[in-house]
Amino acid sequence: MYNDYFASSWATSNHQRLRQSIRELQRETLKDLARHRNQMVYQQLQMLNIKTNSIASEDKNKELINMMSQVLTQQQNLTTLLQQQPKVIEKEAKQEGLKDLPLEKLKQTTSPSTRRQKTPNPEKHIDSNRSKTPLSQQQVPHNEDFLWSEEDQKLMTLPEDDDILQAFDYNNSKSVEESKTMQRQDHKKLIIQQNNDATKRPKWRMDQDGEYGIVSAFEETAMNSREIFRAVVLAVQFSIGIQKLYLKRQKGIKADEEKAFMNMLSVYFDATKTWLSKEIKIPILSVLQDTKLNFASEVSDKGLKKKLNALFVRKQTATPDTLLQLKVRLKGIVDAIVKTAEKSGSIPKPILIFLLKLVSDGVYFPPQYLSSEECSGLEFNVLGATRNMNLPFSDREDYYTRFNLIVLDFILIRVVIPHIVLRPHECGIGGRAKPPKDTENNLKVLATGLYVICQYVIPLLPEVTCILRYSTNLE
Repeated sequence: MYNDYFASSWATSNHQRLRQSIRELQRETLKDLARHRNQMVYQQLQMLNIKTNSIASEDKNKELINMMSQVLTQQQNLTTLLQQQPKVIEKEAKQEGLKDLPLEKLKQTTSPSTRRQKTPNPEKHIDSNRSKTPLSQQQVPHNEDFLWSEEDQKLMTLPEDDDILQAFDYNNSKSVEESKTMQRQDHKKLIIQQNNDATKRPKWRMDQDGEYGIVSAFEETAMNSREIFRAVVLAVQFSIGIQKLYLKRQKGIKADEEKAFMNMLSVYFDATKTWLSKEIKIPILSVLQDTKLNFASEVSDKGLKKKLNALFVRKQTATPDTLLQLKVRLKGIVDAIVKTAEKSGSIPKPILIFLLKLVSDGVYFPPQYLSSEECSGLEFNVLGATRNMNLPFSDREDYYTRFNLIVLDFILIRVVIPHIVLRPHECGIGGRAKPPKDTENNLKVLATGLYVICQYVIPLLPEVTCILRYSTNLE
């Protein structure tokens, strides 16, 4: 309803401006036509003067009557059409004969600049008893360039009132019933519209301004109960309509936002992996270079050969020295990441901007990117975008913010553990060759310990089985 209200108001204002433009164009066109026709009349009178002086005396009266009849007929048409009475000349103007004009009045129609002194012609006697038949409009010779055309007649017959566009619409309606229906609708709209320019306000606000001595610069009138109710309804409809338009716009750009975020995620994933591989290179390199290091508590029994060998090999148990070496390397990885984050200017600016974008409101994460545990710690709107990212999970002071959940999940769970700790050879740590099987087992134990530490900080992290799946999707 409110869309129809604003659309009708906008159409009404444009309709009024268009009608004003048409009226101005009509006036300018009339002026141009009048100027053009008067100029042609003036030229015709000049030609009449020249021909009058050049023709033979015996044919002078006949030629003069014909020329003057044509000029006067066109001048009368011009006067009639300029008075907005194009249907045309009165019957008396058509039937009356055009009488001879005196020679003195004929000379007055010529321009003073073109008037020349000539020797008077010898006067000749004119028979006054000669019959003078009045020339009708059909007998007058016409000049096609000088006469009014049908287009001029149609232009001069535009309606005088302001309903120019409505008259055009009514004339082009399919039937008389449709035209009458349109007229009734327009009449109702005119009745609803206010005829004055006074500002409508509630009476209690006007009384309150009067108590404080506030005088409005505009004319004000009190709103009745119906107008107040209508204003309240329009305000509610306007707010609801804005929300619907926003949701419609967001639905249209949701797919593009998801695609753009996925492309940005793949780009900054490689950049983050390159940046962090340099920071935690030393702890991981120590695991690769120490061939005697064994974090595994028992020998793997997969395969028939390994099962037979396991019967004659004593199972190793976790010693305090082994646990200490594991703790040292875990602490080295964590300290390297923390020092890099706390050091000013150590984080590349593009990566920092990406992390801020990642934890802001209105982010559309791609499908299957977040696990069910992560989704339980976030809040989404009706379209699936994140919101309230700066709020904690609960009112507890020692609880975890959504910022820590997203950042820790991206840096450690999706970059460090699957791509740097488990695959150091792909990051250029310890050469490009794949490490031996025992070293891979040590790296898996190291990655598991790092994951347990992260889960202790924030419990809402994906399961270990999901880490490699996330790694494959990002690649």
